[in-house]
Amino acid sequence: MKFFLIITICLFNECENFQIIKTFDTKMDCRTYSVEVVEKIQNELPDSSGRTWCVNELELKIIKENLNLKDKSFEDITI
Repeated sequence: MKFFLIITICLFNECENFQIIKTFDTKMDCRTYSVEVVEKIQNELPDSSGRTWCVNELELKIIKENLNLKDKSFEDITI
C-alpha cells in the first residue's frame, strides 16, 4: 500500500491544500517526512498554521474529489 502526504497551510485566515508529490511505502515514512515539511514551513512562514495527513490511495481519491488540491514538491511549498 502506498501513502501520500496532504498538507493544509493557513496564513492570515487563508488556507491552501497541497498534496506532496512523493509516495511513501509506509504510514510511518510519511509521518516522518511530514515532520520535515512542518519544520520547513514553520521556519519560512512562522505566522502560519496548518495540518498534515498521511493517507492511502482510497482516502486520497476521496480528498481529491472534495478539495482543490495543488500538487507540490517539498522544495516548492509556498503560499
